[in-house]
Amino acid sequence: MADTHLSDLFAAYDTFIIGSSGVLTSPDGAFYPGAEDALAGLAEQGKQVIIYDNSSLLPAAHFVNPHWRKWADKGFLFYTSFGLCMAHVQQQGYFSYFLFGSRPLPGLIFMPEMTMAEFIYLDIPGLPLAYLRPENLINVPGLSNLGFAASLEPFADFLHQAREQEKVIYCGNPSFADKMLINNHEVLSNRSILAYYRSLGGQVMEFGKPHIASYRQILQQLPAQGKILCIGNSLEADGQGAVHLRQAGYKAAALLIGAENNSEADYSAPAFSLTD
Repeated sequence: MADTHLSDLFAAYDTFIIGSSGVLTSPDGAFYPGAEDALAGLAEQGKQVIIYDNSSLLPAAHFVNPHWRKWADKGFLFYTSFGLCMAHVQQQGYFSYFLFGSRPLPGLIFMPEMTMAEFIYLDIPGLPLAYLRPENLINVPGLSNLGFAASLEPFADFLHQAREQEKVIYCGNPSFADKMLINNHEVLSNRSILAYYRSLGGQVMEFGKPHIASYRQILQQLPAQGKILCIGNSLEADGQGAVHLRQAGYKAAALLIGAENNSEADYSAPAFSLTD
């Protein structure tokens, strides 16, 4: 870890991939003190700036608040993990899918039978009740049609069938943990389901920090990448994102903002600000 002034990093790097949580006090709130000046400094230097969040929404829905508008006008690019996943699917020429979850995919045809679909989209925790036994169901206020499983057992048959049919499973917002808490109940995350499918020899495509597929989807659209700096407040997302970029051959590092236990990061700063 190295503490450094942001102005030095601005000079040393060409492409900046920034999570909005490092610059905003809340998803729809104000910028942290000094953050807008730092962003303006990047724009003035002609740096490539990408605002990239792990989100199950398309960018137009996730970055809907007006405080982003002026940065789009300055040439900043905005991406979400779900949007990157959908862009990749479209590039593959897919038009049909089977939904292992609750939300339909825009611009694609839902197939009611897995055998009819070109790929499977995994949307967790929004799971179809048909794949869950009654003892695995947890009623969530406001989401009475959704069920949540505490183990892999309800999904095993489905995943074996998918493997036999050689279906690729896509996930647009993978979890960092194997399990999560819903109403104080421990339930399975999409990460566990994807790991199990891999153990069967199935192919998985994950889009979201820190997975390399999402970064490649962004960087392939730039005229040049140069040296990349991943900025955010999560070692697991932003820090590991930089690690995966380096492993893929890119020149990349991570700057963690105001994060605790960040000794593994390349750089750290108490705030995304040009002033100490």
